[in-house]
Amino acid sequence: EGLLKHCPTNPKPLLAGGGQECGLRGYLGVLADFESDPCEDRVAFLRRLCALLQSMGSCTLGIYLLHLFFHQRLPFMGRLWDVFRVRLGLGDMISAFLYCGVIFLMGYGVTLVLKRVPLVRRLV
Repeated sequence: EGLLKHCPTNPKPLLAGGGQECGLRGYLGVLADFESDPCEDRVAFLRRLCALLQSMGSCTLGIYLLHLFFHQRLPFMGRLWDVFRVRLGLGDMISAFLYCGVIFLMGYGVTLVLKRVPLVRRLV
């Protein structure tokens, strides 16, 4: 059956075809494998996750355009790297992952705000 999971209370497939319920197309079908959660909770969680991923996907150009500004022009970003590496004692890989995550979230937040500005929304 692969990723085809049936709800114990509903014989209809929850993620038939890899994600018809919320448009996931199989990438996150493994998330539907929560045996202890009721089906309604799974579907609600997957719908929220889909909405978040679609929102992030719609902001990728803005994140790409802003990431160099955050990385090179903001003075506190260099200190953030020092906090991850020296003060917290994290390894290089974990520090790099967290640093990129912070830059991604900052770019996502600024892009979301800019998408609300009518003139910018018309340009994009």
